[in-house]
Amino acid sequence: RNNCRINCLSRNLGNIYSNQGEQDRAKEAYLKSAETYQKIGNLNGVARNLCNLATAYHEERDYQRALIILEKGLNIFRKSKKLTGVYQITGNIGISYYLSYKNFDRRDSVFHLIPGSRNALIRESIRLLKEAVGMAQQSEDIDALSQFGQSLAQAYEDIGDLTHAYTYFKIYTSAKDSLYSISSRQEIEKLTTEREL
Repeated sequence: RNNCRINCLSRNLGNIYSNQGEQDRAKEAYLKSAETYQKIGNLNGVARNLCNLATAYHEERDYQRALIILEKGLNIFRKSKKLTGVYQITGNIGISYYLSYKNFDRRDSVFHLIPGSRNALIRESIRLLKEAVGMAQQSEDIDALSQFGQSLAQAYEDIGDLTHAYTYFKIYTSAKDSLYSISSRQEIEKLTTEREL
């Protein structure tokens, strides 16, 4: 129980640091949490923290390092057959490829891109994002559909495939509307409860 609390605190601390733009401190917190999960044998906890760690590297524009970390997390989720984790990380890997494609001409020290040609990067991005969207549809995960549907629509738009861009834009907007509807309903229920009290 104490280990679980420490892990939650470390992960939450990492999120706070990340939101404040302090990526080095965020990475330390995520790593500490991942190491603690490793010690107690909770591999899904390790994988979740690796995903958070990769997000911090995305913020630092180090897509190459983010990819390495995400692939480790993906292997863990595949072994444990955790479908939610598999499509979340698959989608984030797709985003890593997309960001490398988008910043392909930025060859300065700030950007660390995934190696490959521009065409290869966008093709791999689309393949992975489609895979993530497909799994999210099976699981009816509207949050993931909103996130990855939007990225996929953007990727198709960038290569001039407007038919597919429109298809995935509809998936994104439908999921976004559903999320807004759920959020509004929860807010109304909360206000109703407060009023009754």
